[in-house]
Amino acid sequence: MDVSIAYETSLPIGAGYGVSGASALGTARCLMPLCNDPPDPLTVALDAEVRTCGGYGDVIAQHEGGVCIRTRPCSTTGTIPVDAHGLRVVSVSFGPLETKAVLSDSVLIERINHAGEHCLETLVSSSSVETLMECASYFTQRTRMATGPVEKAIRVIDDINMLPGAMVMLGEGAFTLTDDEGVEQLLKGLRPLGGTLLVSNLAEAVPCM
Repeated sequence: MDVSIAYETSLPIGAGYGVSGASALGTARCLMPLCNDPPDPLTVALDAEVRTCGGYGDVIAQHEGGVCIRTRPCSTTGTIPVDAHGLRVVSVSFGPLETKAVLSDSVLIERINHAGEHCLETLVSSSSVETLMECASYFTQRTRMATGPVEKAIRVIDDINMLPGAMVMLGEGAFTLTDDEGVEQLLKGLRPLGGTLLVSNLAEAVPCM
């Protein structure tokens, strides 16, 4: 049986906003009623992401919401307690980065692994939004993946916001977390840089698997 599914999104494609993961998860959920013995849609979506080198993190985060901590791929082992109604994600996107190209660069992967191990150890020992963004900033600096426009956006964020800015993974963009009062200040500072400005809420967390 052939099935054709069309998606519409206002998010930049290939720019680190999890569109591939959301599409995989949404498709898997939509197809389950057509199966006589339907598999777990989360497992199907994760398998699709891994097979297509779309990344390991988006599907779990989208499925569970909140701010997840993972000590191993494709499995949540903890969460950071946050008030989902009190924080906003503010980001600016300058375009896409090809995830597959990054995941196939062995030198870059080594830098990512070293920085990631340090950040994960730090975050597990001090699970807070502040530590999360400090680790995101550290990871951005140590992996050296940020382009000129992204570095400039991060400097703007750091000058304005209480929490530091970091690179969107993986995309040519920057993001931070802020409260309602900080949103307009950040948008005002980032707007002259060009790019696509996005403001989103944190999804409510559901019980971990």
